Amino acid sequence: MSEYLKQLIIQLRAIWDKLNATQKAIMIATSTVVVAGMISIIAWSATGGGGSGSDSGFSTLFVNLEAEDAAKVTDALKEMKVPYKLENSGHQVTVPKEQLYEARMQMARLGLPQTGGQGYEIFDKLHLGMTDFVQNLNYRRALEGELSRTIESLHEVDKARVHVTIPKPSLFTEKKEEATASVILKLRPGEEINDRQVRGIAHLVASSVEGLKARQVSVLDIHGNMLTKGFADNQLAEQTDHNQSLQNSVEHELEQKIDDIFQGLLGPNKTRVKVSAELDFDQVQKTVESYDPNTKVIRSQQRDENSLKGAPQAGSTEQKEGSITNYEFDKTMASIISTPGARKRITVSVAVDGTYKTTGKEGERQYVPRTQEDLDKFTALVKNAVGFKPGTKDEVFVTNVQFDNQFIADEQQEMQKIEKLERWNWLKKYGVIILIALFGLWFFRGLVQNLASAMNPPVPKYVGLNLEPEDEKVPQNVQKQRDILERVEFMTRTEPINIANLIKTWLHEEKIRDNGGSGGKKKQPAGKD
Repeated sequence: MSEYLKQLIIQLRAIWDKLNATQKAIMIATSTVVVAGMISIIAWSATGGGGSGSDSGFSTLFVNLEAEDAAKVTDALKEMKVPYKLENSGHQVTVPKEQLYEARMQMARLGLPQTGGQGYEIFDKLHLGMTDFVQNLNYRRALEGELSRTIESLHEVDKARVHVTIPKPSLFTEKKEEATASVILKLRPGEEINDRQVRGIAHLVASSVEGLKARQVSVLDIHGNMLTKGFADNQLAEQTDHNQSLQNSVEHELEQKIDDIFQGLLGPNKTRVKVSAELDFDQVQKTVESYDPNTKVIRSQQRDENSLKGAPQAGSTEQKEGSITNYEFDKTMASIISTPGARKRITVSVAVDGTYKTTGKEGERQYVPRTQEDLDKFTALVKNAVGFKPGTKDEVFVTNVQFDNQFIADEQQEMQKIEKLERWNWLKKYGVIILIALFGLWFFRGLVQNLASAMNPPVPKYVGLNLEPEDEKVPQNVQKQRDILERVEFMTRTEPINIANLIKTWLHEEKIRDNGGSGGKKKQPAGKD
């Protein structure tokens, strides 16, 4: 193995000696860049990627801690004798990597950090001699902590604080006070909360506290803005929002139907459609009682028979018969409850752009208005699409208006400029990459050619050509010198180490000869005939 390394070093040294100054500079620069890159990658990997900016050997235990939670966590780490560091203005705690997971388990066992305050775990430790006042106070603290944790589980909410006021029970109903609560929300960056979510939070708090009503819950943000609206009559506010949402949904659906028709007929940006829907949200209950005079049923019947006899001397007898019949007519009773949201009136307004034709050599566009026949067809299509009812208050108005499409043209030109700029940036980006790749290929191609030429020296121009006359005989001493040179050349290629030792021996003998020393018979060097 050592012999192989020696030969490799000798060959590399020979190649290096055959390179010119420019090639040597390129080789040194390339090797320096490669080695520096490898060292940088190894150093970056050893420091954990440089992600958190913490000192080497420390990992993040908790981030985004409040000051109170950070103080409790650091106190616990001091008791555990775990080294720590505070970063990010005290909101981030880091510990040694080898103690990270053990510290997290210890913090979880201690209930740290206490996000949202203490919950029902406040009752885990029983204290003897606790008064009713302290017991009620702890119950309210636990309730507030649990509500804060529940509200913080919402995606939009980062932090929440809940304050509940439960009045003391009173024997007099006229002095009885209602429970109240207030909620302060800190939203996540870029998140918003709508009115329905605010009402949901209010109902959540009201449902968790006995005797608390949703209208008695106030919800604020960290800037002091009141988020609860319309809670004086919460049911009425919810009904109003529902009615408005239903009306917007009906109008949007009808507009979409009409727009789909004109998109297929005229193309995009040729119509403007607006629908106004008036809905009936009154809930009416009617009782209808109807009779059918053609149908009658006997309800009751009474029949009387009487006999009247005359004077005996007359010898006459009179008999009287009568009946009373009561009839019942067919009666139908129905209780009808109308569903809120029935359509009372629909008004539709449609503006239709005309057509354009190109005139002149410069390609100017001339506006051509729609005919009345086209407008009548469009009106019929709109009426059928919205379910127009003749004889009602429904209205459909379709008119022809020339649109000002200059802003569309400007927008299209702007989009074309943006597309060209993006295309040019794309070409520049990938063009530079391609040029770098071509330059790299050219550089490595030249490097490989130089290395190949250095490892394989060119053959002499007249080697292998027999330029001497065939009849001329080569002298014996010249032939012997040629044989020796060929053998030396062969040994130089196959046994460079032996040749090097031979040259060293010759140099050593030459030095002894120059010094005038004689050591008797000279030793024949190895490999010399």
